[in-house]
Amino acid sequence: MLEEYFDKEEIQILKAIASAANKCAYSAYLIGGVVRDIFLSKRATDVDVIIVGDIYKTLSVLKGNIIFKIVKKSLNLIKR
Repeated sequence: MLEEYFDKEEIQILKAIASAANKCAYSAYLIGGVVRDIFLSKRATDVDVIIVGDIYKTLSVLKGNIIFKIVKKSLNLIKR
């Protein structure tokens, strides 16, 4: 199913983020326009992910993964 909306690299990144969040006992969710695009059966052009938990702890787990360099490049953190 993911292949309908994302390319292979994007799927690899999303799986790495989800795995890192899971290792921290957190949840990761797709949010924003990507959800709309999926409902409209369109390929995603922009992907936003929210981590329910400590983003910095999640990133520290992700840091061991080669995907971290790609994620770090395009990462926007909003701390509340």
